[in-house]
Amino acid sequence: MHLISKETDYCPICYGRMSKKYVDSKDRSRYLCDCYYCGRFISSEKIDFLDSNSGYDIDEVASFLFYHGDKGYCDKEQLNPKVYSFDGGMISNEEIYDDLGLSKETRFSCIPVNDKTIKNWMPKSFSEKMDKVLLFLEKETPSFGYRLNYSENEIMSLFFLKRHEVIHGSYKEPMSIESLVSQTDFFVKCMTEEKYVDIEVGLAEKWEEHWCSLFYPTMDVTRMRKFTISLMPAGYKRIDTVEKENISNRDVFIAMAFKDTEKLRKCIKEGIEMAGYIPILIDEVEHNNLILPEILYNIRHSLFVVAELTHKNAGAYLEEGYALGYGKQVIQLCKESELKGLHFDISQKNTVVWNNEEEIPEKLCKRIKATME
Repeated sequence: MHLISKETDYCPICYGRMSKKYVDSKDRSRYLCDCYYCGRFISSEKIDFLDSNSGYDIDEVASFLFYHGDKGYCDKEQLNPKVYSFDGGMISNEEIYDDLGLSKETRFSCIPVNDKTIKNWMPKSFSEKMDKVLLFLEKETPSFGYRLNYSENEIMSLFFLKRHEVIHGSYKEPMSIESLVSQTDFFVKCMTEEKYVDIEVGLAEKWEEHWCSLFYPTMDVTRMRKFTISLMPAGYKRIDTVEKENISNRDVFIAMAFKDTEKLRKCIKEGIEMAGYIPILIDEVEHNNLILPEILYNIRHSLFVVAELTHKNAGAYLEEGYALGYGKQVIQLCKESELKGLHFDISQKNTVVWNNEEEIPEKLCKRIKATME
């Protein structure tokens, strides 16, 4: 892998500043981006995010990465930085650790993502978008009254705004500055009129202006803004309602063993996505907490749980028990050869039985639809 630019390129997804960009020395069409706003992700020149026929919506991809990526960690050492891979693979070269200032012990957690993953995650209505924004702000807020700061680039991803439109054919082009400002101001107005948040708007810092000069070369970058946001009591009340009633929730927590189960986890995720839901694996969740409280938090905030019990993992048993105690539906999976070894307490429950991993997506999808719809 070779470093092809440093502090010069802009992100191909959000057009924000990108600390570094790498290209795979074995396949020069593949690259890894380290974006200040999107985090780290792998893609290929063969995937044109601006082409509607690619299956991806570039604006949806920008929001997905903003909500899930390790944002703002460029040039900072992390224990286990995440990389989202749009072509399903990881670029393996030790030079990347030196270039990113990471220790040799550090290994990327490569998370495959596709157009179906993003479509299932995207909110389907305007009210769902506001709810998702509030839930995100709550997780980012360390204490009551804390004020979060976002650039104009970040706010467009946070608010799920459309930055592109199809002008002719299938190729997307940037929308006008007036349209972007109008969308942003409308969302700000809706959030503040509901008294969900307090938002102060000011002028952007100089280092935040450069992306716009690349995206819109003729624009006066001094018009770029920054946004300071804090949650208000009505916002917390709405969050309580959303969490209590699972409004718009399509998250599915997966309880399973993680060691040497790459193919198994891929097939489970595929089955959940086929049913139109969002798979949640704890090692793919961005957090800064102790692992057990984060697991319990994600179980409580999931619509239901899928428990894969083939390996008789003690953690999976604990997570299923917690989910059942919290009143969640739990769908069990187990390989047929291991079925008799299940603990008595759960062996009586109807279980999706499989013999090889390829069977799982279709069987799991059918069980989810029969249970949840």
